[in-house]
Order: sequence, then structure tokens, then C-alpha cells
Amino acid sequence: MPSVRASHRARCWLAGIVVCLGVTSALAAPRAPASLPDAETHVYRELQPEPLRLHVFKPQGWARDDRRPALVYFFGGGFVRGTPENSAGNARLAAKWGMVGIVPDYRTAERFGTHVGEAVADARAALRWVQEHV
Repeated sequence: MPSVRASHRARCWLAGIVVCLGVTSALAAPRAPASLPDAETHVYRELQPEPLRLHVFKPQGWARDDRRPALVYFFGGGFVRGTPENSAGNARLAAKWGMVGIVPDYRTAERFGTHVGEAVADARAALRWVQEHV
């Protein structure tokens, strides 16, 4: 028969797990914005529960027939966390320098429960979209 002290430790340990699980679920993963200020937003991949978008920052004086360099900047986070908002400043800077700045969203483990392979597939799809549309 377990001692009272061991039983108390087990209850405290279980209570700690419940508290940790409660805190984890309260800290929900951030949602990616549907749009960013000063950017054109396009869906490049239709997925569920939400499509993947990329945000295009064009330089001043940009015309539809322009052929300018583009900077595609993927936000950091080790394929685990992050949103395009984290990299919008870099895309704006590229537009200020006369390039087209593009910030794609991609699936991360925190928001979509995915692995690196899915994120890389999203990055490839975003680059294909850029090649076809910018």
C-alpha cells in the first residue's frame, strides 16, 4: 500500500500537469493576418482550414508591365511558429529600394500541426506563384 506521502506527491504531480495543460491551451497559436497594410494580398494555395496567402509590397511608381527584381522573404521560426507579419518590414524595405517585396505565409507546427516537409512544399508553391504572377 503506498504511503500517504507518496500519494500526496502523485496528486501534486498530476495537478501540475493539469495546470500546465491549461496554460498551454490558453496560449493559442497566433493567426496569420488575412492582409497587411500597404500590401496586395493573394491566395497562392487553397488549403483547409484556411488558404495560404502571400503579401506583395510594390515600389512607388510600379507599373503592370514592369520587370523588377523581387525579394521573397519567408518569416523565421524554425518551421514551428511565426506569421508573415514578422517579415513585413523586410518586404516594405525591398519596395522602398525599388524591388517587389513578397512575404508568403506557410504552414507551421504551432498553427497547423505540420512538419518541415509541408512548410517546404508551401515555400515551393509560393515561389511558383511569384514566377507566374510577378
